[in-house]
Amino acid sequence: MSIVNQLSNSNRMRDRLVNNRNGFTYIANITVLSFALLMFLAVDDPIHQFRYLCFMCLGLGFFASSFYMYWIREVPLSESAVKYDKAYKEAVMGKEALEQMLKNEEDKSKKTVSKDWKAWLGEGTFYVHGMVYMLVRIAVNVTMTMQPFYLDKVTGFSPTPEDQTPFPLAAVPLLSYVFSMIFSIFFQQKMTRYLRNRMYPMFVSIIIISVSSIPLAFLENNGGRYVVYPLAAFQGVGIAIMMNTATSLISDVIGNDSENSAFVYGCYSLFDKFANGALLYWMIASYADDPYALKYIISIVPTICSIFAFILTYIGNKYFSHKLAKITGIRQK
Repeated sequence: MSIVNQLSNSNRMRDRLVNNRNGFTYIANITVLSFALLMFLAVDDPIHQFRYLCFMCLGLGFFASSFYMYWIREVPLSESAVKYDKAYKEAVMGKEALEQMLKNEEDKSKKTVSKDWKAWLGEGTFYVHGMVYMLVRIAVNVTMTMQPFYLDKVTGFSPTPEDQTPFPLAAVPLLSYVFSMIFSIFFQQKMTRYLRNRMYPMFVSIIIISVSSIPLAFLENNGGRYVVYPLAAFQGVGIAIMMNTATSLISDVIGNDSENSAFVYGCYSLFDKFANGALLYWMIASYADDPYALKYIISIVPTICSIFAFILTYIGNKYFSHKLAKITGIRQK
């Protein structure tokens, strides 16, 4: 994620890169769950199912990591991004106007002290938007981690001697990820440009998540349990909107200070891991076998996270918009 700010100075293009990055994250999950479905159908022993799935994930991960390390050249790509950005601006603005703009930016940068890690930790926007990202990650991780327990204990898609790993355990999250991927890659940027603000997509996510999550608290082990498929799909869309918007907000926080982007993303990722690790440890230890608690967890947690993420996005937009990168095509209020 930290490379996004180095690859383009256009915030609209950064939004597209963020959406595609999240979209390919969903594709990775879709790939794993597709293999899981094949394992569930082709292999009877659940231990062998997950063992083969583990080997497949390790192999794909090794290949993808090796490809990135040996074929993706970060430094030349970053230098090319600066070069082509300058050439584009020169073609649009003209050489003299571009030189004047570069001179003004150089004068401004001389007056501005580059932030180090201490300066970042003293910024209010760092914490506000960090909380937005952390809440979104809690919604994602709690939903997807607790979903198998919900499917087992609440909707009755439980293991049987004939079917020890029920098909819905992979099919329901797979459908959610497919909808999330399609929306992230093809519709997220169009929605952001149409709504012209970071807050409004967050508000849209509240509506979608509430409409698709709250009914999950009322499903039972009966014929109506299959409604979990469309509900999970639309819940995935709402969470994807939150995820894409929160990640783009981090890009706005960093702006053109790409030298410190790894530190900012690293801090947010660290906060995310600690918060989710502690919360999931407590939830699984306490409520993994409690169907009533699972109903409320799977329906209320993402809804509450979306509401508070919107409130913090509003606070950030109201009090720190002057410190955020101005987004191409987006009006900052």
